Amino acid sequence: MTLGADSPQPLLFRYEHLVRLNDAAVPVTPLSRSQVWEGLLGRVRFPERYDPLITALEVHFCHDGIWHRHYRRSGVEIKDRATAHEQSLVTFVTLSPAEFRSSTHAIALEEPSPGALFLRFTYDLRGSGKIPTEAEAGALRATYHQMDLEYVRRLRELALLKSGDPA
Repeated sequence: MTLGADSPQPLLFRYEHLVRLNDAAVPVTPLSRSQVWEGLLGRVRFPERYDPLITALEVHFCHDGIWHRHYRRSGVEIKDRATAHEQSLVTFVTLSPAEFRSSTHAIALEEPSPGALFLRFTYDLRGSGKIPTEAEAGALRATYHQMDLEYVRRLRELALLKSGDPA
């Protein structure tokens, strides 16, 4: 899935990875599909709960599962459009800053067998800048992967607090 394939901005970097949520070999309380979906919607509507670097947030629901968001993250003003797709996918398209316009981030909820839940994170970095060197690309992959693991940890924490399970 290349969300910004029709973008005039060139693709500079792409990264995709899976995170397994429920694993019988790991002693954690399994999450339900509805808990994970609520966590994905939470990331759209209340991103500051999942990312402490987000400040000065405005979220506006438009229609048909589309939100326009304006926030500061680490001192950078960001505008994006977030879309929820049929309880299986959320997408984020950067509207500004201009150097990253049309960059996309997608999180797909996958369930290849009952209860086997995965999140597929996809990043398409677009812009007018240069293609990252291999070292820069490695650093980006490591940063995105760590950020996504932290998001899953926080999603699990909030889901279990809501359900009353302190796990």
